[in-house]
Amino acid sequence: MVIDFRYEDIGRAKLEKGSPKFVLCFQQQGEGYFKIGIISTKLKVTVPPILDCFPENITVLGENTCWYYINKGGKWGSVKSDGTVVMKIEHTKEEVINQTTKECGNLILEYKKHEDNDFWLRDAMRSKEYAELFEWD
Repeated sequence: MVIDFRYEDIGRAKLEKGSPKFVLCFQQQGEGYFKIGIISTKLKVTVPPILDCFPENITVLGENTCWYYINKGGKWGSVKSDGTVVMKIEHTKEEVINQTTKECGNLILEYKKHEDNDFWLRDAMRSKEYAELFEWD
């Protein structure tokens, strides 16, 4: 068993080699009303069921990242797939888009600049920043 049976519904996991990398969970908060929480890659509840909608994958410069926009009560934030909060849920969506695009964009531009360099790629794959952005194993 990967996740116990206490949730009303479980969203689809992003699978890699059969292991869930990011799991969304639903928990009923009232009659016909659901909130969404996040179970991390380590199978821990990292965001309790407080979110108003599914996290949105952050795509920057044509690259899908492992960062997600999250929403609660009209406020926005961002989270990594391991549940680490990048930006607390206290911003406008535009503020979150601008900040995360800047952070991710800098890393992705550096990656694209060196993607033909095997030595640089090997080091990047070992780095915490790129591992968190792309979830390389």
